[in-house]
Amino acid sequence: MRIGVLGGTFDPPTVAHLAIARAARQQLSLDVVLLVPTGESYTKSAQAVSPAVDRLAMTQLAAGDEPGLAVSDIDVRRAGPTYTIDTLTELRASYPPDTEFVVIIGSDLATQVDQWKAAGQLAQAAAFAVAPRSGTALIALPPGFPEPAILRVQPSEVSATACRAELARGVIPRDVPAAVAHYAVEHRLYSTAVREWTHDDAEVE
Repeated sequence: MRIGVLGGTFDPPTVAHLAIARAARQQLSLDVVLLVPTGESYTKSAQAVSPAVDRLAMTQLAAGDEPGLAVSDIDVRRAGPTYTIDTLTELRASYPPDTEFVVIIGSDLATQVDQWKAAGQLAQAAAFAVAPRSGTALIALPPGFPEPAILRVQPSEVSATACRAELARGVIPRDVPAAVAHYAVEHRLYSTAVREWTHDDAEVE
């Protein structure tokens, strides 16, 4: 079995997340791509982030019943900051020993993975796939990491910050699945403040 792992804040999940997940599943012959919302994001701990239960619910709405996509609450359930190595370790315990995992990241994170927790162990724990991100060159992972698969997907220009701003005004953004947008508006997730993050919903370690 081959499983893709696409982590992120998913605040909110967008059509770009879904495009990356679909591309990875099809191009890498993955049995399933797990969308994994972060629990406590160590990179955004000082910034306003929607409650994990809401981000999980929105991600489940985004994935819907689409074949080959699934949502894991593994990071939401785990106490403390979210680190990819911990996610993989826990996932591996839930699947057969011969399961292959592919960590899916954006090109803006490609140079940073050697700074993630237990980077040496992480480099041995999974394969990597890189999705192009607008304004960021596609480059190899740092020394010690496997050569990544480069996904053939249109570089995303979707801004989660812009989506949050529209949702704060009660507008349904074109880059957010309708069910997700209605959930966000109904629960007034972005009506009190618009978050200004350096990276929109990038995967964290």
